[in-house]
Amino acid sequence: MRVDQEIGPEAIEEVLSKAMVGRVGVISEGEPYVVPMNFAHKGNRFFIHGAESGRFIGAIRSGGRVCFEVDEYIETISDPVLCQYDTRYLSVIGFGTARVIEDLEEKTEALRVVASKYSTDEKGMKLHETTVEKYRATATESPVVVFEMTLDQITGKANP
Repeated sequence: MRVDQEIGPEAIEEVLSKAMVGRVGVISEGEPYVVPMNFAHKGNRFFIHGAESGRFIGAIRSGGRVCFEVDEYIETISDPVLCQYDTRYLSVIGFGTARVIEDLEEKTEALRVVASKYSTDEKGMKLHETTVEKYRATATESPVVVFEMTLDQITGKANP
């Protein structure tokens, strides 16, 4: 990354806190596979949830590395010369590992973090283990699967 565009930890945290969707990249069936996901985080631990079958969970269970990205579009910068157009944005990219959370207590705590982000802290903290244990996805009737990504490298960029 260009050092002149690097943003610090506080700006990275702000981008992550404001972002409602992150993109998770894995290697699945020998090729890159990127999935947009709702997410929440505590430090370098990121929590997402999804289906119990499919390419994504298969890639996670195989133990490969993951890449995580969020961005915030700010504006397009026009120029009399079309090829000189640019975009102002902020982005955060991280690399690490992921796992499926199997323990019900740990899964519930992770979902509380996610629920607090998308609703309120009060509602998120009221999530009970029995609710998590009994929940079934409407379309598939499958239980919720919760993933934890631990990112060992996180960088941010501002352009321009």
